[in-house]
Amino acid sequence: AVVYATLLEASLRGTVVITTHSPEMLELARDAHVLVCEYDDGVTRVGPLASSQRDVIRNGLFSVAELVRSEDLRREGADPKVVPG
Repeated sequence: AVVYATLLEASLRGTVVITTHSPEMLELARDAHVLVCEYDDGVTRVGPLASSQRDVIRNGLFSVAELVRSEDLRREGADPKVVPG
């Protein structure tokens, strides 16, 4: 919590970029602060969290960390990945 608070405070003075898979760090993040980074076929794309996942968080069904534990985060506008069944 101290690290996150320090980074958030630093972001008031300039740009701060953090990459993490840490559910503990994400537990403190608001959905508006989360950007999703995807690498596919040699191209990196970064964008906001998919609106469907933001809705789940904003409706209190999951926190960002709980969502990360249950499924991959998706970038808004990205094609959903099809999981072979």
